[in-house]
Amino acid sequence: MKKLLPYIIVLALLGAGVAFFVIRYSPSTLAKKESEFAVRDVDAITKVVLTDIKGQKVVLTKESKRWLVNGKYDINEESQGLLFTAIQKMETQYPVPENAQPLVLKDMAKKRFRCEIYTGGDQPYKVYYVGGPTADGTGTYVIMEVDGQIGSRPYVVHISGIDAYLTSRYYTDEEYWRSKWVYRDNAATIKALSVTYDREKQKSFSITRVGERDTFVITNSDGLADAQPKQRFIHQYLEFLSGLSLEAFENKNPIKDTILGMQPFCTIKLKRVDNTETNVEIFYMPINAHSRQQFDDKGRALLYDVEHYYIAMDGRRDFGLIQYYVWGKALRSYQDFYVRPGVKQPTVETH
Repeated sequence: MKKLLPYIIVLALLGAGVAFFVIRYSPSTLAKKESEFAVRDVDAITKVVLTDIKGQKVVLTKESKRWLVNGKYDINEESQGLLFTAIQKMETQYPVPENAQPLVLKDMAKKRFRCEIYTGGDQPYKVYYVGGPTADGTGTYVIMEVDGQIGSRPYVVHISGIDAYLTSRYYTDEEYWRSKWVYRDNAATIKALSVTYDREKQKSFSITRVGERDTFVITNSDGLADAQPKQRFIHQYLEFLSGLSLEAFENKNPIKDTILGMQPFCTIKLKRVDNTETNVEIFYMPINAHSRQQFDDKGRALLYDVEHYYIAMDGRRDFGLIQYYVWGKALRSYQDFYVRPGVKQPTVETH
């Protein structure tokens, strides 16, 4: 019996190896690995890397509770929500039929997005490729990468209850992923603020914190102050800076340099209690074919869009588009703080 023991052990090991191979690489097991795209626990995700067919890449990383784009910018929460909903809730509908696979794979070879999902460590937890939509536009072609190799067949996935394909949620344009917030401040965070109207200096003003309390002093463009308005007026104004965002980034706009060569309509400089600063320059937007209002109330052609401005940020390294509807509340004048109740409030001349 002792002489047979080594042979028994070898046979047992061989049997275990064969069993492992059969279980791991059996058609049913392999099909399951290739068709389970969703990551249900999105809170466990620490990084997502998206790469397109041209090699353009965007890296989304979790730093504590904050998500960054390419290690530099805060993430656009709406874009993140769309992506993570797809990652978490996508369901596999069916494998692509064999007769349709060549065409689907050919299309994915021309346009696809590689998605790497990490839950910690250097190795991705899951990797798959996202192609285009199905003919009816309700499904999306996806193929898994298993052990560094493209899967044996693509599948059609969708999110239950949503009749739309998912490809656009995986775009690799950095600006698509960047947060569009410019100011999210209030009286508790602001140390000093100045609003300067380059063409109408009399409407410019500065607001400065006094001591460590949320008490402020307002001065005009000459640094002088009339009798101070009520603090609640200043606080109400500072609250307007809690939700100022871009409509879109315009860094690739061909008229960017032309606009930056113009005199700004308004310059806003904000310094926070933590000594960080956000300064912006706001420019008139020339009227164009997309402007909804082309004429004033007297039928005269407008020179500038009445609903939008251009904005330069971060030392003019970023250029964007903003809506007057969103920013108009912050474009007040010095005189506005002294308007008595019942008196018609003067407004800043915007165009």
